[in-house]
Parts: sequence; structure tokens; C-alpha cells
Amino acid sequence: MIILLNILQLLCVPGGSGSHNHRGGSHHRAAADSHHNNTPSATQSPSLPGAGRLAGADAGDGSAYNELLSKMGLPGPPRGDQSAGERERGRSQVPSFLLEMFRQQERTMSTGLSSVSSFPALPLHGREEGQKVQFRFDIEELLNSEDIARAQLRAFKVKGSRTKESPYRVSVFHVVGDGELAGSGERRHYLQNPFNSSTAIRLLDSQILESRQAHWVTFDVTKAVQLSQELHLATVSLEVSYTPVNPIEVAASSRGIRFTRSRGRPPSLVVYTEKPYPSPEDDDDRDTRNSVPFDDSTTYDVAATYCQKRELWIDFSSLGWNWIIAPRGFDAFMCTGDCGLPTVVSMKSKITNHAYLQAVMGSKHSSIPEPCCSPTKLKNMTLLYLYGSGYKLKSYEQMVVESCGCE
Repeated sequence: MIILLNILQLLCVPGGSGSHNHRGGSHHRAAADSHHNNTPSATQSPSLPGAGRLAGADAGDGSAYNELLSKMGLPGPPRGDQSAGERERGRSQVPSFLLEMFRQQERTMSTGLSSVSSFPALPLHGREEGQKVQFRFDIEELLNSEDIARAQLRAFKVKGSRTKESPYRVSVFHVVGDGELAGSGERRHYLQNPFNSSTAIRLLDSQILESRQAHWVTFDVTKAVQLSQELHLATVSLEVSYTPVNPIEVAASSRGIRFTRSRGRPPSLVVYTEKPYPSPEDDDDRDTRNSVPFDDSTTYDVAATYCQKRELWIDFSSLGWNWIIAPRGFDAFMCTGDCGLPTVVSMKSKITNHAYLQAVMGSKHSSIPEPCCSPTKLKNMTLLYLYGSGYKLKSYEQMVVESCGCE
């Protein structure tokens, strides 16, 4: 997070040094009336040095801009062959379940998930042939380093005929080229496709569905996505077949099982990834003996010069990051202020014993710098953005400053 804040400072609007460690001088608070609704206003631009709103890419160093994306683990804009119109249409077609997961992010991302990605079926796929339908998904953007927890085929089943309910067994198969399985330990789980000898198939999931009910259906296709990741395959091919449980009871007018491919309810491949390692614990175990108890609710004191938390509004639109769907912006906060003597003795924020000693020695020897005003506690931030041909909801660690102190 410290590295990120340094990079952010390079991209801030001109007007000051942006130093985290000031020896004196007064500070003025940035306007923030619209911060709480994630809709930054034109009056938010700060007047004090190094704080406030992050400016566009043209105001910053190109290498720092790219480094910021890399450090955050963001993939950047979708592939270059997408036009602005395609990206805008993509923003307007976000699956409703992903938007709901974003609204419920505290509950969604607290289960150990790192991200949720949704990929639409490729054009010309999702066509029905008799009692089966084929889907193909482009997952090239899925990073090999991501630990796939589970994957689901999500499709909307439309109402069948108005005759009596007819139960059908619906099965989902993974279809992969036989040559692509060579050398894989998963080969033993696949059989030769009876309809195409050059491909192999594997049963992934099977359910009993009624023909007259209309609702969303999800199938477990985790093994298919994990194998595609292992073999570095850019696409996943799935085949859904259905057969009546009791053929003699099926009415002649029965339409069987049908899945819609309309824009409002398109089929999608949903991939859930886990955190590659446990989230870093908050730095509550730092040595803060002899420190003044810290109150997170303490507001920014414009008259004070000591180390404290203040606003740093990140506006994705001004950065040119229009591929981020939600939020449009957020307050990352920053730490700024004096950690030297005599200020450090009366300050309200956390300070370690080492920082006390460094401040004392710094007052006696000019070669010893003051302690640094830096974050002592940070929290995660969840972003929803365009991802390849689909969408991604991902939690990013240590993105928002909760408290500051001297170290």
C-alpha cells in the first residue's frame, strides 16, 4: 500500500510535493460532500499540497501509470480490438447477479473468495441440435496464477409447452480435442465422443428439470475450467443434452428443455477464485506500547500539523479507467503530517516506541530523519470491471487507509 500511495502521488494534480511527512505549516481540508455517494463533484479538487483527487493519465508519468496497474493486479482495459461503443454496451449488460454480489460484497467476499468472473457464450454458439445444445466460452483472460475454487454454467430455462409437467434429465459434458488431452492425468476421466471421434467428452453434472418451469439453472463445470487452465486452453466447450425421464409419458407437443440466449438473460460461465494465500492480518500486533489510544472516528483537524488521516479521492473516470464499472470512485485516504518533536508527544495517532526514539534522536542529529507518517491499518476494496469479453468482481487487499501513525 505504501508503494501504491507513492505512485498515486506521482499522478496527483500539480500543486505541491505530496509529502507524507511535513515538519510544519497548516493544512486545509478538501471538500468532500459527495464522497459518501461515490459521485465526485467538480468542487472536490483540493487546494492543499499533494492531496485530493487523482488526475488523468495525461497528468502523470506513463511508467508510473503502468506500474500502478501492475501493483494493483488490474489487467487494464479490455483487449484493444474493442471499440468504445462495444465497451459502453458491455457496461450496460452487466449480469444482474454480479451487480447484486457487488451490492452484497461484504458478505460475498468474506467467504474466502478472491474474485468472481463471468464470461458470455461466444457468438454462433449456444445452438440447439435435436436434444442437445452447445456452448463455448473464451477464458483466455483467466490468469493461470488464479486458484479456481469452482465454476458454473449459468443459463435461463424458458417455459416449455402448456401440457403437463414432463421431467427431463439434463446432463452437461465437457468437450475437448482428443489430442489436447495427451499427457494429462485427467485423460482417464474422458471417453471418445460417439458423435465426433476427434474429441473426448466427460460428464460434469446432471439434474432433473421440469419442462414447464422457467428459472435460472446452474451446473457445476469446475473440472472443465480447471483442466482448460492446466492445458492453457483459451476456450471451454460444453454440451448440454436432455432426455425425458419417462419417454412414454411425454406429450407429443412437448418442447423439451430450452435455454434462452436473449440479451437480457444470456448464458454465461461463472468462475470463482480463492485467495492464493490467507489475507494479511491487520497490523494490530505492532509494538504500540506507551501510545495514545487511537480513535478511528477522529475527523481531520485542519489546524493540526501532526500525523493524521485525510481524504484522497480516487476518480476512475478522470484516470481514463472507464472499464471499471463500479464503484466510479472511492476515498482511499492518505496519511500526512508531522512526526517530529515536539508534535509527536501530543499527537492523537498511533506511534511506536521506536518512532519515539527516532524522533528524539532526529531532534539532536540532522542526519537522522523524522519517523514516517504512514498507514497502520488498511482494509480491502472490491471492484467490478470489464474483463476480456466478460466481467470480473474482485477484492483488492489493503486499498483503503483506516488509521495512521508514526513509524
